[in-house]
Amino acid sequence: MSRKEMEGRVTKPNRYWSPKRGEGETAAWLKAHVNHQGDDCLIWPFSRNENGYGMLGYLGKTHWAHRLMCEFAHGPAPAPKMQVAHACGLGHTGCVNPRHLSWKTRSENRADCKIHGTNLRSQRGNKGRLSPQQVLEIRGKLGKVRQIDIAAEYGISKQAVSSINTGRMYTGTSKVNHWSEADDAKLREAIGRQYTARQKAEYLGRSMGAVRAREVRLGLR
Repeated sequence: MSRKEMEGRVTKPNRYWSPKRGEGETAAWLKAHVNHQGDDCLIWPFSRNENGYGMLGYLGKTHWAHRLMCEFAHGPAPAPKMQVAHACGLGHTGCVNPRHLSWKTRSENRADCKIHGTNLRSQRGNKGRLSPQQVLEIRGKLGKVRQIDIAAEYGISKQAVSSINTGRMYTGTSKVNHWSEADDAKLREAIGRQYTARQKAEYLGRSMGAVRAREVRLGLR
């Protein structure tokens, strides 16, 4: 059915489709500020994710507010994988000031993160937003507290928490957390108790992915 035919059949508001989709308050706010001239950060006043970045629905899709503002102010991304860089380094505070935004490659954006001190990849040579004590605290909470809740508490991304868990970030300790016979016994015990995947992960202090992989390796699933 064509859109024209659909328009002829719609007789009441529909949450999934509307001929005025894209004309909502959030998109209108971005368009109203596309020529913003202030030098201070322009903070997104609507919904933000757990890491502080604004989000909105526009033309039937979910968008990052800063990326859509960059498109409105500076045109589409020059290439599909181009990222939006914040000259202020404060994207995590919800900044969408078009004067702070520009298209950059992933490597250029990562270089900016190092300059701004928002890169969490190494605790040596580049001071990230986490102290060694905070990293230890996070490791102590893994398997006991949801990663998304840890991310919100420390102001970092869920992916960063996952990378700390797997050893891809803050590699002061061994990346490999070997399974012992005692761990395997606890896993079998958890299976016998019919724990859910999350309960097993919390009981063993490991990620759900690691638990599933061990179950497969031992022929338990």
